[in-house]
Amino acid sequence: MFCGMTRSLEYCIKFDFSQALEWHLFGPLFFAGYALLLLKYLTGFILSYTIDIKINNSKTRNMFFYVIGGLIFIYWILRLFNFTYCSFPG
Repeated sequence: MFCGMTRSLEYCIKFDFSQALEWHLFGPLFFAGYALLLLKYLTGFILSYTIDIKINNSKTRNMFFYVIGGLIFIYWILRLFNFTYCSFPG
């Protein structure tokens, strides 16, 4: 399901997002999430100030994860059937 994610994140670190998208469609999304988490924890450590994003409604929070998980699952199914855009480069 996450096949190609490591190389996608590697290309994201090098800021080559076109190559990252070729390896995994959700690689740049995960990279952005990791970068935001790093920023959150660094500001908390250095400035003793935490940035919190509060979603009070648990339905909204759960729906966010269901949608992301569903999209990743659909992308995985498309790659299993060798859909042209979802295959590995090369």
